[in-house]
Amino acid sequence: MGFRITRQDFAKATCDGEQLTKSFLYHLNAKMETDIPGVLNERYEVKLNVSQLFILPSFNQFLEGRSINER
Repeated sequence: MGFRITRQDFAKATCDGEQLTKSFLYHLNAKMETDIPGVLNERYEVKLNVSQLFILPSFNQFLEGRSINER
């Protein structure tokens, strides 16, 4: 006879940049090489510089279900 209340919230965590890059390249079916930051910079012109990961809910009470990238 219990009930549960859930609420979407934001989360912040430390992040392993090389592991995140490996996963990103894997899902793009890119050839894996030993120099992961070099591949990221060469192919996508992005410098690997990450220490934290922010996980955001798709919407919250303030946005009332509207998309945040709506113009």
